[in-house]
Amino acid sequence: MEPLLVRLRGRPVLDILPALWGYASFHTAAGDVARAVAMARSASEQGSTDPWASIVAEVHAGAAALAVLDLPKARGCFETALDALPGGELPVFPIANWDPVIGAQAPAAIVCGMLGDHPTAARHLRAARERAARVGEPFLEMYVSHYAASVAADRYDAPATADAARTTLRLAKRGGHLEYQAMSAILLGWAEVRAGDDGGLTRIVEARTHLGEAMRRFGRLEALHADACLTLKQPAEAAAIAGKALEGGLPGQTGFAEPDLRRVQALATGDPAEAEEALRVARKLHYAAAEARAEAALEQLA
Repeated sequence: MEPLLVRLRGRPVLDILPALWGYASFHTAAGDVARAVAMARSASEQGSTDPWASIVAEVHAGAAALAVLDLPKARGCFETALDALPGGELPVFPIANWDPVIGAQAPAAIVCGMLGDHPTAARHLRAARERAARVGEPFLEMYVSHYAASVAADRYDAPATADAARTTLRLAKRGGHLEYQAMSAILLGWAEVRAGDDGGLTRIVEARTHLGEAMRRFGRLEALHADACLTLKQPAEAAAIAGKALEGGLPGQTGFAEPDLRRVQALATGDPAEAEEALRVARKLHYAAAEARAEAALEQLA
């Protein structure tokens, strides 16, 4: 791939964007975020002032910031990418199941929500939904709906979480996307438990069984499972789930789950010191919603 990109240099970035984005994303998925960012920035470093070069670079820099749990930097990167979008009608790219515009809008929404800026998160989600409708790719509609469910769950809006998760689940089943089926089922199960439906916990357990070891990549879903157990007055199960996730390590972006895992463990075991640690970590991460939940746990344990 790299020799191909070298041969293509000098052509407009828009022409080679699918290859440039795909190669950078490959390295991000492989865990080599430094190389991903270097690849994404290669067009700009060759002297290009094309706005699409900045978009590719900033989105992958934002992903790299999330990998080291830097929410403020990630927000800056994603919003710089969105600010660079050209005016007028944007092109539809020949990338299977993907779109670089939504690739900036969706993570920008979740980052803004985590930082406590819910109006901006909602604005990014609206834009992502409109873009998905414009592109007309069912995978992208599912992807945006999953982000909407995640943003809603983070602000503990169970009805909105359930609505978005049901849409995600329906689209994931239609497209045969098994991982998204499992993730959306966990979000839906949590929302059902919060709404008073005990059957939601069964949905969560079945979904995480389908994920298997991959569940370790979804720390925030682990926290929702533990929270559901706590809601159903099953403190031993809640503490066991949270404790196992914490003991197993929280690599990369899964580290954002630490405050909520510690909060659930604190409430399940009656340990104020653990709630204080949850609050400390949430503040360190600038994770506003988790900070508010940790503060509420401390008050409950006082």
